[in-house]
Amino acid sequence: MTGADIVVGWVKDSKATLQDMHAEGNAKPVLDEKQDWKLLNAEETGTITALRFSRLLDTGDCKHDRPITADTMHILWAYHPSDEFEYHQFKGQMSLHLLDSAQPQQVIDMPPDVKTFDLIMPNVTVPANKSTLYWCQILAVPKLTSKHHIIKYAAIIDKPQIAHHLIAYGCFQSITNASLYNTGYECYTQSMPPELFNCWETTLGWAVGGDELVHLPPEAGISIGTREDVQFFKLEMHYNNADKKDWIDQSGFKVWYTPTLRKYDAGTLTTGALETERQVIPPKSMFTTHGICPEECTRKFITEPEGLHVFAYWLHSHLLGRKIRARHIRKGVQIGWFGKDENYNFNYQQIRMFNSEKRLLPGDAVIVECVYDSSERELNTYGGLSTMNEMCLAFLFYYPRIKMSGCASLVPAQNQVDIFNASVVVADNG
Repeated sequence: MTGADIVVGWVKDSKATLQDMHAEGNAKPVLDEKQDWKLLNAEETGTITALRFSRLLDTGDCKHDRPITADTMHILWAYHPSDEFEYHQFKGQMSLHLLDSAQPQQVIDMPPDVKTFDLIMPNVTVPANKSTLYWCQILAVPKLTSKHHIIKYAAIIDKPQIAHHLIAYGCFQSITNASLYNTGYECYTQSMPPELFNCWETTLGWAVGGDELVHLPPEAGISIGTREDVQFFKLEMHYNNADKKDWIDQSGFKVWYTPTLRKYDAGTLTTGALETERQVIPPKSMFTTHGICPEECTRKFITEPEGLHVFAYWLHSHLLGRKIRARHIRKGVQIGWFGKDENYNFNYQQIRMFNSEKRLLPGDAVIVECVYDSSERELNTYGGLSTMNEMCLAFLFYYPRIKMSGCASLVPAQNQVDIFNASVVVADNG
């Protein structure tokens, strides 16, 4: 626990004690010179001890206290059943966002005409010889005769031990080949039908550590039921089979939809760096990658002067990711953030709601910046789909929907020149 900021408390003989401490090694914590935690309430009933305490988010104790921020915070807990300050018998850990809720606090009423449908990939075989598997399947949207709005969805995760992320991509072309439905394929291989390669609009999403239930804001819903809407979904599950065991999985989404329309259609904009081998992270280093959604693209596709109302975001990289920042740029100057996490945790990814919506205007830009720690890697790490590859993405959830699902960039070829000390570069005409 070296470097940990610790609070220790107990109740003995009806007297409560609370101490502000820190760890200097795998030994008994050391009392801080400055005591910043305040005991608010203490109760002990039978085998239950409850302590309520508080402190400033930033105590000014730079030596021993960690500031509590909106970043992902890694929490350790431990206790001993006796009333003495002894070495813990029980312990655990978790990651949390202490300063915000992954979902809005207000209760959003469901209309009386709401219905549900399930998008489930049945009996997916994840073999022991696959440490990473991307599995895709086409699933139909309910046949509707009028416009409806999806207003809520929940991830149904059958095998959380191997589930890394689950995405439902919206596909806007109709499929006449009925045999493609209810059949699974390994994603982005020659076995996957070409129709599935055209489905790239992220519509529903979940990642490891994230909340399973997602409410859309009361002003917006995801439109289905018209010719201009999603005709079917491509479900993509990323399985991280690190233990290399055989599994059978049946995961997917439950979706709530209604003919009671909201004011706006909602959409998702994928920003960042395209996941290709052009992205190279050298070993034994702290390395930063940038992906850009340039002002030319937003000026072309965002046609309304009021722009887009961005109500939530989801930051995504893989095992080497340590920090992710989505910068909001206007007229060449950063004016804020579309998401930022200085303690990014691969195993704790959330769709995080903004307390107040951000506005993406025509001519704005988004720069996604990912900081990687490859200090334990011996070889280069490349961009790609595998868990051992890397990504650098920020998904922005917004309304009203526009005809642009992604706004990302390739990592400049000059990065490879610098890393490999190359002297000749063949022009990329693609």
